[in-house]
Amino acid sequence: MGDFRVNIRVHYYICPYCKPDRKSFLKEAREKDVDYFWEDCDEDDCVDIPQYICNKCKEHFLGTDRFLKEQKRKIKDG
Repeated sequence: MGDFRVNIRVHYYICPYCKPDRKSFLKEAREKDVDYFWEDCDEDDCVDIPQYICNKCKEHFLGTDRFLKEQKRKIKDG
């Protein structure tokens, strides 16, 4: 049999604006989903930074290292 790999995520990112619950997680956005302007950066500066959308309130966020570190939560078993 071939090499079998399973991609299991052990963490997720929460929305800083929503009350914590199962629906207020951040999902990575595709470029076509995001048409907004960030004052903090030029187009060239923000190309490589992942962008996230809250599943509940639909707010957009830039996934900087600091932001992701603050919003990261572990998935608990059980």
